[in-house]
Amino acid sequence: MNSEITFYKINNFWIDNGIVGLFKVLEQIKEHTPIEGESGNIIDYNLSLNSNSLKIELINSSNLDLSNNELHPDLLKVLNTAKDEVVKTYLTATNSAGWLLCNNMFEVYRKNDFKMHLKSFFTGKTPKTEGGICVLVDKKEIERILIKYHVNFKKDKDGIITLVERYYKNYKGKKEEDKKEVSVPNIKKEDVKASDRLMSEEEFISFLTFIEDNSLVTIDGSKPVSLTGRGFLNTQPMYEIGEEFSNEFLEEGNKLCSFSGKRVKYADVVTGMNFPFMTGKSGELNFVSNLEAKPIISDEYAFIGLFSFTQLHYLSQDKTSNYFILYDNNLKELSNFYNVIQVDLSQLKNNNYCNFTTSMYNLELESETLFNFAVSLYNQVKGKLGKDKRKKSYSKSVFTFTNDGNIFRDVKEYSSLDALFDLFDAFGETEDEKLNFEHFLNLVRFFTKKLKTSKGDKYDTTWRNRLCSDLLNFRSISKTIEWYFGEVRMKEEKPQSIFNLDKIISVYNNKTQFNMKAEMVDLCKSIGNRIGRYCRENENKGILFSIRNSKNRSEFLNILAESQFKTEVSYGEDFFKALPDTPQWEEYKALVSIFAMNSFLYKPESKSN
Repeated sequence: MNSEITFYKINNFWIDNGIVGLFKVLEQIKEHTPIEGESGNIIDYNLSLNSNSLKIELINSSNLDLSNNELHPDLLKVLNTAKDEVVKTYLTATNSAGWLLCNNMFEVYRKNDFKMHLKSFFTGKTPKTEGGICVLVDKKEIERILIKYHVNFKKDKDGIITLVERYYKNYKGKKEEDKKEVSVPNIKKEDVKASDRLMSEEEFISFLTFIEDNSLVTIDGSKPVSLTGRGFLNTQPMYEIGEEFSNEFLEEGNKLCSFSGKRVKYADVVTGMNFPFMTGKSGELNFVSNLEAKPIISDEYAFIGLFSFTQLHYLSQDKTSNYFILYDNNLKELSNFYNVIQVDLSQLKNNNYCNFTTSMYNLELESETLFNFAVSLYNQVKGKLGKDKRKKSYSKSVFTFTNDGNIFRDVKEYSSLDALFDLFDAFGETEDEKLNFEHFLNLVRFFTKKLKTSKGDKYDTTWRNRLCSDLLNFRSISKTIEWYFGEVRMKEEKPQSIFNLDKIISVYNNKTQFNMKAEMVDLCKSIGNRIGRYCRENENKGILFSIRNSKNRSEFLNILAESQFKTEVSYGEDFFKALPDTPQWEEYKALVSIFAMNSFLYKPESKSN
C-alpha cells in the first residue's frame, strides 16, 4: 500500500538497532514535532514495532494517483523528517566562531561539529557551503586599498599589517585600560579554495570594521576566538549526512544487498555512516578481514543504518574510545530494554566522554570497560525492575568495539549478561548481612597499581583488566589475585588487606567454579589465615613468598609441612591427603597464598579497603 512501509530486521546487530533507533526518533517527533504534509495538513501516522519489524502507516492520508510502487509523499516526508532530526543530534555547537557575508552584511556564526564520540565515524566528512569568501592575499594590493580609503596602518618586519589607533572592542587585557590594535587577517594563496572568491575593495573595508567590532568573540566563557580571513557566502557550512529516502530505494534490480539478501536497483559499498566496521571504497577491511570484496548495502538499509548511532553507549579515555551497543533478536524487547536503561545525560558529568553511569575510573582497556558497562546496566535494571522482570530482561548481547583514532577494532559480542547478572545478584543474596555487591565491586574497582610520575600519581589498570577478563568469562580468579598480591599489594608503601575477600571468593567459586570443593576451600582459608597471622606478628614474609613461588605439588606440601614447625600450628592431615594430584592443586595453592597474604596485611586496629 502507498500509505505504509515496513522495515524488517535482518539479524545484523547494527542495522537492527537502526530500526529501533528510527522507531524511537519517530516516537519523539510524533509527540513533540508536528509534520506538515503536502496539502498543509498535519501528518498523522501510526508506529508498530514488533519482534521482527517496524511498520509506519499514515492515518487518513489524502488520496493521490500513485503507482503501486510509489510511496505517498507524506510518508516520505515523515521518513526524511526523522533523518533530519537524527542528524541534528549528531552535531553539537562548538566554542569556535566563523563569519558570513549575506545580503552585503557580515555576521558571526557559531560553528558546529560532530559530537566527540561520533567524530571517528564521520572522518573526512566535510560540510556543504555556497562558497567561501577571503580577504586579499597580495599584501601590496591590501596596502594600496588602505591608502585609497585613507586607513592609517603600519607593517612589522613579519609583514603583519595593523590598523593605527583602531582597537578590538572585545579585547580584554590584564588591565581595564589595555587595548589591542586591529590586525588584517592573513591568508595564504594555497588556502583559497577553488570555490572561493576574494573580497571586493568595498567589502574588504567593511570587513575591517566588522572584525574591529566582532573579533575576539567569547562563547560560553571560552577563550576569545579570532575571526580568520576566510568566511562563507550566505549560509554557514552545513553537514549533509545520508541520503533522503525516495521511492527509488525500494526498486528491484540486479545488485545484491549483502545485509538483507534482496536484489535491488540502488546499492553501494558500505561506509562509516551506514556500517562503520569496514572502511569505505578505499582502505583495508576492518570487521571481517577474510573477505575478498567489500559488502554492498542497499540504499534502504543504508538509510536505516544512519539511525543506529542513537543506540550507542560510549566511554572515551585519552585517545581511545570504547563503544557498546546492545542486541536482542526481538526488536520490541530491545526497544523496551533501552527504555529501562535510559539515562538523563544532563545528570552526567562530562557526558561528551561517557553517556552512562560509571562505577570505575581510569578505564581504557577492553575487559575493564566492558565490565564497567555491564555493572552500569545491572544497576540501572536493578533500580527500575523487580527481580522476576529483571531476569526476563537479561537475555541481551553486548557488541563492543574500540577506536584508537584510526580504525575500529576488536569488534566482539558478549552474550553472557544473564549469567553475569546472576553472579552479581548472588553477592546480595547471601545470608551474611556484612557482604554485598558493593564489596565485590570494590575488589574490582581498586585492583590497580599506583605509579609515581613527575605529573603525579597514575594507575596501571592492566591488573584490573586481567581480573575483569576472568570475571566476564567465569574463569578462576585465584591465580590472578595471588599474582596481584605478590607483585602489587605486598610491595606498596602502605599495603592494606582486601575487605571480605574470603567471602567474595567463596560466593564467586560457588557460582562459577563447580570443581572447587567447599571443604577444601575452607581448609585453604584456615591454613592461609594462620600462616598470615604468624607472619604478621613476627614480621616475616618468607613463608608467604615460598608458598607463592612453589613450582609443583610436592614443593608446596613440603613448604606447608615445614611451616608447621615455625608457626607451631598443626594443620592436620586432611588437607595433605585431599590436595588433588592434578593441575587443580594450583588453584588450592593460590587460595592458601591469597588468604595468607591478605591475613598478613590485615590491620586489626583499622578497617581495610
